[in-house]
Amino acid sequence: MTSMSYGPDGRPQVYQATSSSRSAPGGVRETKQTVSDSRSGTKKMAIGHHIGDRAHIIEKKQNMRTGQREENVELVNLSDGNL
Repeated sequence: MTSMSYGPDGRPQVYQATSSSRSAPGGVRETKQTVSDSRSGTKKMAIGHHIGDRAHIIEKKQNMRTGQREENVELVNLSDGNL
C-alpha cells in the first residue's frame, strides 16, 4: 500500500506499507512487514520466524530525521536458551 500527498510546503509526503508471508510444510512460516512514513520520518521493519506455536520476531525502527534506532526482539513460547 502506497499513499502520497503534499505537505503545506509543497513537498511530497509518502506513506508505504508492505506485508508478506511464506509458508513451508511442518508449520514453518516467515512473515515480513515494513512501513515507511516520510511525514513522521520513521521506517519500521519486522521479520518473524514461526514454527507451530513458537515464534522469534525482530522489529527495527529508525527515525530518519534524528538517526535514532530501536530494536525489539519478541520470543513467543521460546526462551533465550532455545535460540
